[in-house]
Amino acid sequence: MGKQSYSKCSTIVMAGSMAVLLLGLTACQPPPQRSAAIASKVEELGVMLDVQPGEIRVVRRNNLLHVQAEVINPTTQDQTLSYRFRWVDAAGFVLDEEAWKPLLLHGRQRQFLRTVAPSPKAEDFRLEMHSPNNAVPVDLSANQPRQPWGDVVK
Repeated sequence: MGKQSYSKCSTIVMAGSMAVLLLGLTACQPPPQRSAAIASKVEELGVMLDVQPGEIRVVRRNNLLHVQAEVINPTTQDQTLSYRFRWVDAAGFVLDEEAWKPLLLHGRQRQFLRTVAPSPKAEDFRLEMHSPNNAVPVDLSANQPRQPWGDVVK
């Protein structure tokens, strides 16, 4: 193998290595930053990488809160998730938790979730979302997956 062939091979290997490195870095990126208003209303069970909350609108009509929340699938693959709304009163006590609802989002699809508070006592809400593709939260200090139930899980 001549000197010129060797330099071509090393260039190809380096280019391939860089492509693999870039692919790995994009796969490990943190979830996108969300506004404080959206973050205060959405509870993700795990880290949602494939589904993102979008705009949330709230209005009071006939003394009941009406909510419209957008969820976005930024990927090109279909994504599934489950969601529910949890309603709280002025003191922060839970009034009602809806049943979990499944949702299929096709690639690049945006979907609006609409709901109405069950009672005029409802002053606020949280949108809980869970996807089977959620990343497991990691305890960075121990470099280990966090156990949701502490020592109870064996």
